[in-house]
This record gives sequence, C-alpha cells and structure tokens, in this order.
Amino acid sequence: MSKNEKDMTEQKYTDQQDLAEEVAWQALMEQPQVVATEWLGCTTEEIINLYDYLNEKLHRRISSEYGDFWREKFMKKLKAEALL
Repeated sequence: MSKNEKDMTEQKYTDQQDLAEEVAWQALMEQPQVVATEWLGCTTEEIINLYDYLNEKLHRRISSEYGDFWREKFMKKLKAEALL
C-alpha cells in the first residue's frame, strides 16, 4: 500500500454526505464500467465529470497531490476497461 493509499484509509468523515460521496467515489474507482453503464447509464464523459467532482471534494481539499494521484489512477482504470 502506497503512502497516499494508507493516508486515505485513515481519513475521517465529518458527516453522512461525506461518507456517501466516499462510497460513490470508491464504486467509481473499483467498477467504473458497471457504474457508468449498468447503474447510471452515463457516457464516459459524464462519469469522468462525476469522478472529478467527487475527487475534488474528497481529496483535493486534503492536498492537490491526493487529487492528482487518484485521478491518474482512475484514468488508467478507464483505459484498462476500454472506456477511453
């Protein structure tokens, strides 16, 4: 586990909204194709926009490095799943 991943597991949530957004973010990270096509019926562009919104809210407020790190991982996942 990288330092960024370890730090993320220790993040505290201030309210239920933050927790719900983290769950949505985790779903996008783990199963972007399922979330995009089966759950939401979104285009790839819409999923990227949703991801960017959640990433901005959850991770860039901690540090821009977190946001960059996770966005890069997400884009690699999209490429691996042939969504890009």
